[in-house]
Amino acid sequence: MVVFLSFCILLPIIILTLLILRFKYQKKRTIAFFHPNCSAGGGGEMVLWVIIKVLLHSFPNYSIVIFTADTSPKDKILEKVKLTFGFDFLDCNIQFYQIKYSYSLVIKKYPFLTLFFQAIGSMICCFDALLKCNAEYFFDTTGYAFTYPFAWLAGAKIMTYTHYPTISTDMLNVVQNREVGINNTNTIARSSILSTMKILYYKVFAYFYYLVGNLASLVFVNGTWTKNHISQLWKIQPHLLYPPCDINASNPNEKNSSYHLIISIGQFRPEKRHLVQIEAINILVQEHPEIKNKIKFVVIGGARDEEDLKRKEEVIKTIEKDQLTDVITVPESTSYEQKIEYLKNAEIGLHTMINEHFGICVVEYMGFGVIPVAHKSAGPELDIVDDQCGYLATTPKEYADAIFKIINDPEKAAQMRQAAIQKSKKFSVSAFEKHCEKELLEFLK
Repeated sequence: MVVFLSFCILLPIIILTLLILRFKYQKKRTIAFFHPNCSAGGGGEMVLWVIIKVLLHSFPNYSIVIFTADTSPKDKILEKVKLTFGFDFLDCNIQFYQIKYSYSLVIKKYPFLTLFFQAIGSMICCFDALLKCNAEYFFDTTGYAFTYPFAWLAGAKIMTYTHYPTISTDMLNVVQNREVGINNTNTIARSSILSTMKILYYKVFAYFYYLVGNLASLVFVNGTWTKNHISQLWKIQPHLLYPPCDINASNPNEKNSSYHLIISIGQFRPEKRHLVQIEAINILVQEHPEIKNKIKFVVIGGARDEEDLKRKEEVIKTIEKDQLTDVITVPESTSYEQKIEYLKNAEIGLHTMINEHFGICVVEYMGFGVIPVAHKSAGPELDIVDDQCGYLATTPKEYADAIFKIINDPEKAAQMRQAAIQKSKKFSVSAFEKHCEKELLEFLK
């Protein structure tokens, strides 16, 4: 709180400093990425590193800078990138600048007015970053739109790859309908006064989100759901650029396994809802005990912090409680090569996040001939999965039923795998690189 109060008091001096940076200390032909968790290993990081790959190949005269919260040495960060994504940047000219106040971005620090305090936190981090390197181009690949005013004041041209809007009509509807959710506690949902206050807060925040969003000169979005929301919120037409997905046009019939392998890929974040997957498998073996010895479910996922690790432990304890340890495995860690092996051998891939803006893991499944069973909402429903290449579900029972259908009808499953592979090519890394390069050539010329 002291940091926030100091920030407000010093705001006029901060603005003056940024204006001095604008006219005196700007690094030309430099592109700075604002991505605090650049080594986290998720889908957002995949986008970051493929964009950098495009820039290094097509714009060799530009310098690349990354603002990060990671305190590891450069070579350690890049080694992790190679391990996770298979990209070798160890000999490339990439500079890292550590963000001093990155703790101010952690959501759990703000039990109330979370969006507001995180927005202020991102501005503090941005100011710290700009003092270290005021680049000609500021590229936000994490969705911290409230960094844009400071970058704009410092003279940067702003680019963004927005994975999902900071606020959306879906969030507003949850409050208006008095529903309990990730962004709406039971206390607020039960109170008409608190709900009305929160609706007003959201509407005011959405207006300022519109103002800062319009400072961006080049806006990429990752899917139809995000495009619709950003178009509505920012009153612009962003460029739809599906995220790069690690696909492999393998023969879908070459699943060399004596059992049916089911996988799940996703960090142990609360919105990924791993416990729904465990419940679905539990229902499956309860209703069809004859297949218990014929299936294996592997939950593949990384952890960003202690909270993620606690959720991972909760998943493991639930597996033990449901007596599913002989069916479900949660690896301690999974390298890029190991993940690829799982994808090559799996038959079914689960996805349970509600309103996921896109769903990179779903496309990864499809690219390897793994039939997706994904949540019926947002990206998977609007952009990725149709009844020719997978299943959509909402409840654990629906997931269990879909899994059984795939296992019980191998002929139809083989057809779905072929269709899934064909559709996945639309979301390949090469397709992303081609479209991204085209837009950047136009913007940076």
